[in-house]
Amino acid sequence: MLGEGPYSVTDASVLVVEEDPYMANLLATVITDLSAKWVVTAHSRGEAEEYLSKGRIDVVILDWMKHTGRGLDLVRFIRTSADSPDQEIPVVLCTARRGYDDIVSARDVGVSEVLAKPFSHGEVAAKLKAALLRKRRFIRSDVYTGPDRRRKSRGPRGEERRNRQGLTQEEIDILMKEFG
Repeated sequence: MLGEGPYSVTDASVLVVEEDPYMANLLATVITDLSAKWVVTAHSRGEAEEYLSKGRIDVVILDWMKHTGRGLDLVRFIRTSADSPDQEIPVVLCTARRGYDDIVSARDVGVSEVLAKPFSHGEVAAKLKAALLRKRRFIRSDVYTGPDRRRKSRGPRGEERRNRQGLTQEEIDILMKEFG
Protein backbone atom coordinates (compact mmCIF):
# COMPACT_ATOMS: atom_id res chain seq x y z
CA MET A 1 0.00 0.00 0.00
CA LEU A 2 1.23 3.52 -0.74
CA GLY A 3 0.72 4.61 2.84
CA GLU A 4 3.11 2.03 4.26
CA GLY A 5 6.86 1.97 4.60
CA PRO A 6 9.45 4.10 6.36
CA TYR A 7 8.07 7.28 4.79
CA SER A 8 4.38 6.75 5.34
CA VAL A 9 1.57 9.02 6.41
CA THR A 10 0.87 6.61 9.29
CA ASP A 11 1.66 9.17 11.97
CA ALA A 12 -0.13 12.06 10.28
CA SER A 13 -3.16 13.87 11.62
CA VAL A 14 -5.09 15.23 8.65
CA LEU A 15 -7.76 17.92 8.47
CA VAL A 16 -9.92 17.71 5.33
CA VAL A 17 -11.78 20.94 4.58
CA GLU A 18 -14.38 20.38 1.87
CA GLU A 19 -17.82 21.94 1.52
CA ASP A 20 -19.21 18.98 -0.45
CA PRO A 21 -19.98 16.18 2.08
CA TYR A 22 -19.54 13.47 -0.60
CA MET A 23 -16.09 14.72 -1.60
CA ALA A 24 -15.10 15.20 2.06
CA ASN A 25 -16.07 11.58 2.78
CA LEU A 26 -14.20 10.35 -0.31
CA LEU A 27 -11.01 12.17 0.66
CA ALA A 28 -11.28 11.04 4.29
CA THR A 29 -11.75 7.43 3.15
CA VAL A 30 -8.72 7.55 0.86
CA ILE A 31 -6.56 9.16 3.55
CA THR A 32 -7.75 6.65 6.15
CA ASP A 33 -6.85 3.87 3.71
CA LEU A 34 -3.34 5.35 3.61
CA SER A 35 -3.15 4.61 7.36
CA ALA A 36 -3.16 8.18 8.62
CA LYS A 37 -3.22 8.39 12.42
CA TRP A 38 -6.56 10.20 12.25
CA VAL A 39 -8.63 12.21 9.82
CA VAL A 40 -11.18 14.87 10.66
CA THR A 41 -13.42 16.75 8.23
CA ALA A 42 -14.71 20.30 8.26
CA HIS A 43 -17.24 21.74 5.82
CA SER A 44 -16.50 25.44 6.34
CA ARG A 45 -13.69 27.82 7.15
CA GLY A 46 -15.13 28.36 10.64
CA GLU A 47 -15.16 24.63 11.40
CA ALA A 48 -11.62 24.31 10.07
CA GLU A 49 -10.34 27.15 12.25
CA GLU A 50 -11.98 25.50 15.26
CA TYR A 51 -10.26 22.16 14.57
CA LEU A 52 -6.94 23.90 13.97
CA SER A 53 -7.20 25.72 17.30
CA LYS A 54 -8.05 22.55 19.27
CA GLY A 55 -5.19 20.27 18.50
CA ARG A 56 -2.22 19.16 16.56
CA ILE A 57 -2.93 18.87 12.85
CA ASP A 58 -0.01 17.74 10.66
CA VAL A 59 -1.46 18.63 7.26
CA VAL A 60 -4.55 20.37 5.87
CA ILE A 61 -6.19 19.25 2.63
CA LEU A 62 -8.70 21.82 1.52
CA ASP A 63 -10.97 22.59 -1.36
CA TRP A 64 -11.09 25.91 -3.19
CA MET A 65 -14.66 26.11 -1.82
CA LYS A 66 -16.20 27.46 -5.00
CA HIS A 67 -19.54 28.25 -3.37
CA THR A 68 -18.14 30.39 -0.59
CA GLY A 69 -14.71 31.26 -1.99
CA ARG A 70 -13.22 30.62 1.44
CA GLY A 71 -10.54 28.06 0.59
CA LEU A 72 -7.79 30.55 -0.16
CA ASP A 73 -9.04 32.79 2.67
CA LEU A 74 -8.38 29.90 5.04
CA VAL A 75 -4.85 29.54 3.65
CA ARG A 76 -4.29 33.29 4.21
CA PHE A 77 -5.50 32.87 7.80
CA ILE A 78 -3.20 29.89 8.39
CA ARG A 79 -0.18 31.67 6.92
CA THR A 80 -0.59 35.21 8.23
CA SER A 81 -2.94 35.43 11.22
CA ALA A 82 -1.57 35.82 14.71
CA ASP A 83 -4.45 33.50 15.72
CA SER A 84 -3.14 30.67 13.52
CA PRO A 85 -1.79 27.90 15.74
CA ASP A 86 0.78 26.79 13.11
CA GLN A 87 1.59 29.11 10.23
CA GLU A 88 3.97 26.55 8.72
CA ILE A 89 1.52 23.64 8.54
CA PRO A 90 1.54 22.03 5.07
CA VAL A 91 -1.57 22.88 3.04
CA VAL A 92 -2.65 20.79 0.05
CA LEU A 93 -5.24 22.46 -2.18
CA CYS A 94 -7.59 19.93 -3.79
CA THR A 95 -9.24 21.57 -6.78
CA ALA A 96 -10.62 21.10 -10.26
CA ARG A 97 -9.22 24.53 -11.16
CA ARG A 98 -6.14 23.91 -13.26
CA GLY A 99 -5.71 27.24 -15.00
CA TYR A 100 -2.39 29.02 -14.74
CA ASP A 101 -3.88 32.03 -12.92
CA ASP A 102 -5.63 29.77 -10.39
CA ILE A 103 -2.44 27.83 -9.63
CA VAL A 104 -0.44 31.05 -9.29
CA SER A 105 -3.11 32.47 -6.94
CA ALA A 106 -2.92 29.33 -4.80
CA ARG A 107 0.87 29.41 -4.74
CA ASP A 108 0.91 33.10 -3.87
CA VAL A 109 -1.23 32.64 -0.74
CA GLY A 110 1.04 29.86 0.52
CA VAL A 111 -0.37 26.53 -0.65
CA SER A 112 2.23 23.77 -0.29
CA GLU A 113 0.90 21.37 -2.94
CA VAL A 114 -1.98 21.23 -5.43
CA LEU A 115 -3.99 18.03 -5.86
CA ALA A 116 -6.01 18.14 -9.08
CA LYS A 117 -9.52 16.71 -9.23
CA PRO A 118 -10.32 14.10 -10.26
CA PHE A 119 -7.59 12.34 -8.33
CA SER A 120 -6.40 8.80 -7.78
CA HIS A 121 -5.43 7.06 -4.56
CA GLY A 122 -1.79 7.28 -5.66
CA GLU A 123 -1.99 11.01 -6.34
CA VAL A 124 -3.40 11.67 -2.87
CA ALA A 125 -0.58 9.61 -1.35
CA ALA A 126 2.06 11.40 -3.43
CA LYS A 127 0.80 14.87 -2.49
CA LEU A 128 0.49 14.01 1.20
CA LYS A 129 4.00 12.60 1.26
CA ALA A 130 5.37 15.56 -0.66
CA ALA A 131 3.71 18.01 1.76
CA LEU A 132 4.76 16.12 4.89
CA LEU A 133 8.20 14.82 3.98
CA ARG A 134 9.63 17.33 1.56
CA LYS A 135 8.85 20.54 3.35
CA ARG A 136 10.36 23.55 1.68
CA ARG A 137 12.03 26.37 3.56
CA PHE A 138 9.41 28.71 5.01
CA ILE A 139 9.48 32.34 3.84
CA ARG A 140 8.20 35.32 5.83
CA SER A 141 8.23 38.71 4.11
CA ASP A 142 6.03 41.77 3.67
CA VAL A 143 4.54 40.37 0.47
CA TYR A 144 4.56 36.60 0.98
CA THR A 145 4.33 34.10 3.80
CA GLY A 146 4.51 30.40 2.99
CA PRO A 147 6.72 27.62 1.68
CA ASP A 148 9.52 28.64 -0.66
CA ARG A 149 8.03 28.77 -4.14
CA ARG A 150 11.22 27.39 -5.63
CA ARG A 151 11.20 23.62 -5.71
CA LYS A 152 14.78 23.13 -6.83
CA SER A 153 17.60 22.73 -4.38
CA ARG A 154 21.34 22.45 -4.78
CA GLY A 155 21.45 19.07 -3.06
CA PRO A 156 21.75 15.63 -4.64
CA ARG A 157 20.34 15.25 -8.13
CA GLY A 158 18.15 12.77 -9.95
CA GLU A 159 17.66 9.30 -8.59
CA GLU A 160 19.84 9.86 -5.52
CA ARG A 161 17.64 12.79 -4.44
CA ARG A 162 14.39 10.98 -5.17
CA ASN A 163 15.52 7.94 -3.20
CA ARG A 164 16.37 10.12 -0.19
CA GLN A 165 12.82 11.49 -0.20
CA GLY A 166 11.35 8.02 0.36
CA LEU A 167 8.95 8.15 -2.56
CA THR A 168 8.00 5.03 -4.48
CA GLN A 169 8.57 4.91 -8.23
CA GLU A 170 4.82 5.23 -8.75
CA GLU A 171 4.74 8.41 -6.67
CA ILE A 172 7.77 9.80 -8.51
CA ASP A 173 6.06 9.10 -11.84
CA ILE A 174 2.91 10.92 -10.67
CA LEU A 175 4.89 13.96 -9.55
CA MET A 176 7.00 13.95 -12.73
CA LYS A 177 3.86 13.81 -14.84
CA GLU A 178 2.47 16.83 -13.06
CA PHE A 179 5.62 18.94 -12.81
CA GLY A 180 7.50 17.68 -15.87
